[in-house]
Amino acid sequence: IYLDYMGRVTRGDALMTYVNELIETSQLEFAGSVMKRTLQWEPKNWEFHELLGLIRWRQGLYEDAVRELKIAVDENFSRSVVRGIFAECLVEIGKYSDAEKVFNDVLSRNAEEVDVLARRGAFLLKVGRGAEAKSDFERLAGLQPDAPQHVIDLLVAMLCEKQYDLAAKTMQVRKLERRDPRDIASILITRIACIIADQSYARER
Repeated sequence: IYLDYMGRVTRGDALMTYVNELIETSQLEFAGSVMKRTLQWEPKNWEFHELLGLIRWRQGLYEDAVRELKIAVDENFSRSVVRGIFAECLVEIGKYSDAEKVFNDVLSRNAEEVDVLARRGAFLLKVGRGAEAKSDFERLAGLQPDAPQHVIDLLVAMLCEKQYDLAAKTMQVRKLERRDPRDIASILITRIACIIADQSYARER
């Protein structure tokens, strides 16, 4: 009753705040059930669909996430980060061409959308297109030069393309060698192992 009151009387604002607090405290199952109940009395509210889609994405329920986020992105075209997550969910259920269209469309409007650029780079690595992924990660490293994750992603793409000398030079230029080499090696080995598994799965798809 109280949740219905929050949704109906406050036009959803208090309810959205409450659900976001549930998400932040990892109470995803309860947050999802609240949003499903809310959508029973307001099924056309795209923001509610978006929030439920993001909950399902965090839960790894990608088909459910795609269904909810599709409603949201069709209604509100401007939310680039959400569209990037939508594309990532499409990748997870094997709809690669649809996902790539979404990625490319977002980046054609804003080539510096960092979150979407990173997700597209990860997708390109997953499907074995390392040279294109390298291009995305190079752009990311240029946009955010102080973010070590982008440099590591770039190194992974170089290693996948067997550009070993270039990867070594990049480590020196980006000063990653100042970190414990064992940490860097562990990260790179783990990432490459995951990519090998992802590419195997992508080929099956």
